[in-house]
Amino acid sequence: MSDWRALPERFMNWSLKRPVRNGILFATLLCLPTVFSGWWLDDWIHRAAILGRIPIHHPGLGSLFTFGNGIKADVMARTQYGYGWWTLPDLKLNFFRPLSALTHMFDEKVLGPHAWLQHLHSLAWQAAGIAVSGAIFRRLLASRTAALATLLYAIDESHWTASAWLSNRNAWVSMVPAMLGFWAWLRAEDEDWLPGKIAAPLLFGIGLCGGETALGVACIWVAVALGRKPKLLTLLHLAPLGAVLAVWAIYYKTHGYGAAASGAYLDPGADTLRYLAQAIHRVPSLAGALFASLPVEISVLSPPLTWGMALLSVACVVLVLRGLRRLPLDSHDARAWPGFAVGGALALFPPASTWPSQRTLLAPSLVSAALVAMLLLGLRDLLADQPQLRLARLGRGALVWIHLIWSPFMMVAISLVIAVQAPVMAKLAASPTLTQLGGKHVVMLAAPDPVLSFYLPSLMASSGLTLPRQFNTLAVSVDTVAVTRTAANRIRLEALGAPLLSTQPEQLIMDPARMPKAGDILDVPHLRARVEKATAKGVTQVEFEFEEPLEGILFLEWHAGDVHLVPPPSTERTAILHETGVMGI
Repeated sequence: MSDWRALPERFMNWSLKRPVRNGILFATLLCLPTVFSGWWLDDWIHRAAILGRIPIHHPGLGSLFTFGNGIKADVMARTQYGYGWWTLPDLKLNFFRPLSALTHMFDEKVLGPHAWLQHLHSLAWQAAGIAVSGAIFRRLLASRTAALATLLYAIDESHWTASAWLSNRNAWVSMVPAMLGFWAWLRAEDEDWLPGKIAAPLLFGIGLCGGETALGVACIWVAVALGRKPKLLTLLHLAPLGAVLAVWAIYYKTHGYGAAASGAYLDPGADTLRYLAQAIHRVPSLAGALFASLPVEISVLSPPLTWGMALLSVACVVLVLRGLRRLPLDSHDARAWPGFAVGGALALFPPASTWPSQRTLLAPSLVSAALVAMLLLGLRDLLADQPQLRLARLGRGALVWIHLIWSPFMMVAISLVIAVQAPVMAKLAASPTLTQLGGKHVVMLAAPDPVLSFYLPSLMASSGLTLPRQFNTLAVSVDTVAVTRTAANRIRLEALGAPLLSTQPEQLIMDPARMPKAGDILDVPHLRARVEKATAKGVTQVEFEFEEPLEGILFLEWHAGDVHLVPPPSTERTAILHETGVMGI
């Protein structure tokens, strides 16, 4: 074997000597590009809210992750600061994450306006998660398998957003206490450890206060537990966990948390049939992302590929399960893998409530790390006895490539995307044009990405700029649009390519099942939109009526890498050519 081909094996063997230490070291190094990148997207919303600079976002522990509460007056007020005219009045994107909110308040109040310190804070949570994962694996797996699983979990590419994006830190804040509770419960079961019996459900409850990611840990917890000891006795021992989960669910529902009227999130309880219809293909696709690093996001960007991605993922899962059944596994691993497999499958159902994305797989990746470690070591043992098995060698080579080379490479690559984009967004905040918008009614005619529409007021507020009194975006378009003045206070906008309301950013605040139809009138504060032409895929022509003449409004366009003030549209039909936006879209 040539030297370069032996590198992954040498890396793996060296890392297994101190798996937790080395896992933390490698994961930290992979995320280093983002430490000095600054703030990105939702980070601006949180900063503006905590600093009290934007009226539509509130800094409370229970409201920092509220992006719509389902109350018409509150939702419509948000259309004055970035939410589009197509926002549904019953929009609910309301998440109970008080512990995560507390960490962001700590960032601003204690660490101050130093993004690099806040990123190091996130990496500390990542390190804690890796350490606790190692403790869980040592409780359940053979020693060498536990060591390799810890390393694989540390460098899994699905962790990049939780580690590199401040606003997604909530995934680690939810996972770490929940995993610690799982570990305490395992120790209590194995050693009759009284502190663990008391601490386990409490720690799980703390995890739920960090976010919904803890639900995935609960799925793994229950499945693994039921696979270890008599089921009736285990169910009794799991009762405190069930009680905590029930209290959380009741509080979550009665206090208005959850999702509604959004194309991004489905509420499994309130919209069960639609959720199950999506879960049928989302769950296997997410599994394919875990085991084979399949680009699950492509099913959102290109819907025709949805079922193809799901079927390819099913094939990958079948190969994994066949390998686990046939390989010569250590006795500990042989007992553990069925529970892990069932728990991993169940842990994929909470992420199936939103657009398929690797960033939702922090909890399920605990399972994939364990199962892939079993496969790698089982195949190595098999090949040591039967080196002529080409398919086994090919399969092991594929797993080494995916999980020891490609996965960490992607962590670095995606971290670099944030590291490149965030300074560009910060540069936008310094644009001379933005300093002229304070207290004015501002209209972005056609934004090429959400930074220039949904996020622009929060970017301004978190940067200390005076907010407009109203900020409207007429289109978030990936194609050319045309605008025409039709009256003293009216504008007609036509989509010359892809229809309006067909992109992910637009459908975040509008359920596509409720797409406006021709003749519909949508009223938001100080603006009326009349849909003149529409198809099943989106709106193609809409007329806007303002409460004041167009001369009293400041109009913006994105051109040559900056925002520019432009005159009001003329009575002649004028095309606004699409240009690449801040996010490179």
